[in-house]
Amino acid sequence: MLLKDLSDGRILILDGAMGSLIQQKAPEEKDHRGSELKDHPINLKGNYELLNLYCPGLVYDIHTSYLVAGADIITTNTFSGNAISQKDYKTAQLCYRINLEASRIAAKAAKKHSSLKKPRFVAGCIGPTSKSLSMSLYSETHDNQAPAFTELTAAYKEQTEGLIDGGADILMIETVFDTLNAKAAIYAISKVLQEKNTNIPIMISATISGESGRLLAGQNIRAFYHSVKHADPFAIGLNCGSGAKELSSFVKELREEASCYVSFHPNAGIPDHEGKYIQKPENMSKDVEKILKKGKINIIGGCCGTTPAHIEAFSELAQKYKADKPFTKKSHMVLAGLEPFKINNDKKLVYIGEKTNVSGSEKFSRLITSQNYRGAVELAYQQIENGADMLDICMDAAGVDSDIAIKDFLALLGANSTLAKLPVMIDSSSFNTIETALQFIQGKPVVNSISLKDGEQTFIDKATLIKNFGAAVVVMLFDEQGQADTTARRKEIAGRSYRLLTGKAGLYPENIIFDPNIMALGTGINKGENQAISVLETCKFIRDSFPKCSIIGGISNLSYAFRKASRPRKALHRVFLEAANKAGLKFAIINPAEIKNDDVPENLKNLARSAIFQEDSKAMEELLNYAKSDSAKKPVKTKKSWRQQAVGKRLKHSLINGIDDYLEYDIESAAEKYKQPYDIIEEILMPAMEEISCRFDEGTLFLPQVVRSASVFQKAVDILQPFMNREVGRKSRQKGRVVLATVEGDVHDIGKNIASIVFQCNGFEVTDLGIMVPAVKIAETAQQINADIVGLSGLITPSLREMEKVADLLENKSLEMPLLVGGAATSKKHTEKNITPLYRGKVMHVKDASKIGAIVRKIV
Repeated sequence: MLLKDLSDGRILILDGAMGSLIQQKAPEEKDHRGSELKDHPINLKGNYELLNLYCPGLVYDIHTSYLVAGADIITTNTFSGNAISQKDYKTAQLCYRINLEASRIAAKAAKKHSSLKKPRFVAGCIGPTSKSLSMSLYSETHDNQAPAFTELTAAYKEQTEGLIDGGADILMIETVFDTLNAKAAIYAISKVLQEKNTNIPIMISATISGESGRLLAGQNIRAFYHSVKHADPFAIGLNCGSGAKELSSFVKELREEASCYVSFHPNAGIPDHEGKYIQKPENMSKDVEKILKKGKINIIGGCCGTTPAHIEAFSELAQKYKADKPFTKKSHMVLAGLEPFKINNDKKLVYIGEKTNVSGSEKFSRLITSQNYRGAVELAYQQIENGADMLDICMDAAGVDSDIAIKDFLALLGANSTLAKLPVMIDSSSFNTIETALQFIQGKPVVNSISLKDGEQTFIDKATLIKNFGAAVVVMLFDEQGQADTTARRKEIAGRSYRLLTGKAGLYPENIIFDPNIMALGTGINKGENQAISVLETCKFIRDSFPKCSIIGGISNLSYAFRKASRPRKALHRVFLEAANKAGLKFAIINPAEIKNDDVPENLKNLARSAIFQEDSKAMEELLNYAKSDSAKKPVKTKKSWRQQAVGKRLKHSLINGIDDYLEYDIESAAEKYKQPYDIIEEILMPAMEEISCRFDEGTLFLPQVVRSASVFQKAVDILQPFMNREVGRKSRQKGRVVLATVEGDVHDIGKNIASIVFQCNGFEVTDLGIMVPAVKIAETAQQINADIVGLSGLITPSLREMEKVADLLENKSLEMPLLVGGAATSKKHTEKNITPLYRGKVMHVKDASKIGAIVRKIV
């Protein structure tokens, strides 16, 4: 029986937590080593994936317990079975074998408990790794230790190969907190399936942060779905993060958006003060039943803290209800930044700002050539303020390494809370630059463009790659003979391109955008058939023949001959846009300020109309004469309004928006106004960081922007440093020493890294010990460097015990510096009950890394 056939009949049961059950069985160090790793230099306890190799019976027993409880699908013990995560243990060379054996163990258990009536399936678990591609892009230094997209793809490819070779029936990308990581996994899976000439169902499950309904890297759940939809998932869902009750509204939202099955495996409620998940099966079942009753879930299971008893309870519940079958939503294009952008089948034009294209803006070209990416981002922001719905980004300028330029520019766009919400269009004549750019975008962009000019196979290969990255694509009407310049040629190439894209490359029609090649008028070159009329005829043909596809046009091409005459250009654009929109044009690449400011007289529009539609043979000549005498005044440049504010407000604006262009000037101005440089930090910079924390909690700023703002904060402090060095008698307020570490057994370091940035911003000297740091090393380092603060981070529940060990060791050494504990595993209650009594020094719980600034301020 096929998985899909089974799911169409009833709600499927997924298994529960693996890690917590392994902890209960308390495997020892030797169980993680076998004879093969008996002399391995690193402590391996807690690397549960190694149990697949050296203690397989333990893993098999856990699978069996879930199968007996009623699970239809069991997940392999491979959450961290990838080279990125295993590198921390120096066991990356074992990854293929880990996944191979994990699949074999699960497949053996599933086979034993399968029957014709109740077949069982194995889902190969693919975790998020301990790194974030998006977060590394948005940091000031691009985190040189963070994995590149290609490295992450290679790790996922190796893991996928092992899982498939071992017998996995499904591949499940789970606990996604960064969509770009998930896209790397999808890309890797597509490569493996292509190489093996096979097809395996894919499940994708995200985890959201707090009550925001967003992934940690900033996307909301709807944008996430459309950014991974190209994987054609069997099921999309949510796991971890919180309990069933807390996540129920987001599951409903996902069901409304998705056209595939929906899965849900939440935690056993909210952890208590000791970090333990205590929601009993009978209580969790009540929350789950409320969701099952509504028919919104096709697959139900459990995550952290759930046990076979929970799964048994869910299995009994599932027999009482049926889920809605997936239904095909109305086909239309949906692009995405941090938020979805739906392209509806109405007459409303989508404006794509052309001023972030080096060919469309001399100013942007100068900024990119001089590597002034901050200024380029400001120009992008102006495009949005003027009415652009998205941006056309092109770095193809002489003397510019477009691969590097587009990477740096996209990183800064992602760090801007307004611009990051919007989709982008990547425009380049270099396909290598396009491929580079796609590795830096977590949303769903548009690629501009591909064509048949290099032949069918190259066309198909490029289209397939673009599809595997999850982008929509612009198709130029070129073929092996050159650019189409007649209606007949345009129609023929459009039809041929459509058949190849949908039939060979597997693109959905709604992800195809045709560019009918708008050509310049008034040049004297294009003789014979009027080009504007031909384009309009082609638009009508595409609209009627391929109704799910879209049409795009570079409007400025039309008026190239009038490029120095503002009003004739606007007249041509407005008249042509009105006609093209009626003919089916959806996307207009244009300077949106032209649409916003309608200063074109009616008689000039009529002249433009006559020229475009050849209503008067003399119209074009008259329009050219008008252009020569066009006396339209050049716009007066005005200063940015926020630059007119007081220096404190200017600095606050810079921090919140991640702008560092004016820092030096503004800091020097503030130094003249404030008596002490420390007053600037306490009265301007720190309150700004606190507001950033509040906006993060409210969901109006996202983690990438917080990281960027912290980086600007650090630059501000660096600029202030010479002023502070001149101060006398303020030594008590000089920088101190901080020791930071992710405790032993835990490889998660995002929060710790953010804390490090903020501490450094405040003038502290940070000793970052990294991840998986033994308690002894943390205590010894704190004593050796005479630390003023020790900060501990941990995401998983066992980290709590390690934090207690650190507190105990600090106490034994009679140390008294403040101890900060933070991370998803921690809570204020646990800190006060279990850590504070162990240590004489002040113990403080940090709710999340973005609030570390307020904690530092208290300590200082």
